[in-house]
Amino acid sequence: MIHSCRISSPKFKISNRPNPSQMCVIGPIINDRQLDRIDRLVSQAAAQGATIRTGGRKQGPFYQPTVVTGVTPDMTIYREEIFGPVTLVIPAESEEEAIRIANDTQYGLSAAIVTGNPVRGQTIAPRIQAGMVHVNDSTVHDEPHCPFGGMKASGWVGKWGGAGAIEVFTDQQWIPTQVAARQYPF
Repeated sequence: MIHSCRISSPKFKISNRPNPSQMCVIGPIINDRQLDRIDRLVSQAAAQGATIRTGGRKQGPFYQPTVVTGVTPDMTIYREEIFGPVTLVIPAESEEEAIRIANDTQYGLSAAIVTGNPVRGQTIAPRIQAGMVHVNDSTVHDEPHCPFGGMKASGWVGKWGGAGAIEVFTDQQWIPTQVAARQYPF
């Protein structure tokens, strides 16, 4: 899998002008502060013993698609939401250990399960503590009709999108109005 990530990541095109013929475009990072934060997390992980398999550098307002291995729970990058094109590959000996690793965080916005068995992925997904769990898909995937929001420290009191947004942004109030004077028996 690491070999596939290393081969594939250079194929992702960095561009601020999406080209419909391209399958994947890595756009610019939202601002310089976030770009520096991503770079600091990756550089710090490398200084702590992780291996940058590909990418790992700023390129103008972009961050190169990056694959990091050798990450341990005591590293900052293991514990933080990165919000950039960085993948941590952390091996697990079993399905149970993979679920434990996935849930070993205070955050839970989005997760992905990459598997050769999509049905098994769907079975595992409810056990992952994240507001969105994608099976064989990118964690950056948003549909306007689907609820968008996280769990744990990545959540708030509701979800964006679909019926969830209507509920969150609606205060129900019942206001009965009697137009004609009501005749009471007393």
